[in-house]
Amino acid sequence: MRQATERRSNLLLIATFAGAAVMHLMPQVRDYLLTTWMVVGLGGAAFLSLLLSQDWAEQERDRLTRFHWFLLIVYLLHQFEEHGVDLLGRRDFFITYAQNVIGEFTPGSGFVLTPLAIYRTNTLVVWLPFLIAAWGGRRFIWPGLAAGGLLLTNGIFHIGVAFWRAEYNPGLGSAIVLFLPVGLLYFRFLQQHCAIGWPGIAGGMLFGAAAHAALLLNMIFLRSAPSAGAFALVALAPLIANLLYDRLQRAWPPAPQSQKT
Repeated sequence: MRQATERRSNLLLIATFAGAAVMHLMPQVRDYLLTTWMVVGLGGAAFLSLLLSQDWAEQERDRLTRFHWFLLIVYLLHQFEEHGVDLLGRRDFFITYAQNVIGEFTPGSGFVLTPLAIYRTNTLVVWLPFLIAAWGGRRFIWPGLAAGGLLLTNGIFHIGVAFWRAEYNPGLGSAIVLFLPVGLLYFRFLQQHCAIGWPGIAGGMLFGAAAHAALLLNMIFLRSAPSAGAFALVALAPLIANLLYDRLQRAWPPAPQSQKT
């Protein structure tokens, strides 16, 4: 039974990587999804919501895995408001909004945000680590911490920009209504049920902040979308770090503390 479960788990991870490769390495698929990925994501959110509601009462289902799927659903809804149709009825307005804001902040920088950069950011840096978090569960918790950090820091970023400019920005509504409460509840769940302390939560938040900063600085100064490999490396960094940490723990286990008699 355990071997069958591990086999299904490995197949899920392989299918995730294969799907990401097809989406970014096959020109026909990439070109089609370049302007439709947020609609696909909205359909995915509806499908996942139906699956979760169907098995919500099943006690054998891991609650942490359910939470990771719920994080992905929340982010997919946010992406549609941000890059599909925002709360003011504007379609695909985020690129225009971001270019105007960056242009005011760094005049003369020639900042241009391309649909390819948006597509790679949202499908690789968001979809991929969230799917890996759902796969890893309690065995590999670092991708889950990274996913929670991405969600919460993105919500804080949207709210910070709204206060700074005293106006609505695409994605603000879901950032307030979904990202803040869900992100805080997720980290509270990790504390109570997964023995994750403040250092782990801080690490997840730092990853989210660093990923946002790295992507923004790259697009401002290099003025181009990074390669798909660079995005994938950022997305896979928490899993790689988790694997290395576990291997080191097995190779050099901590010495047992001597008990005082």
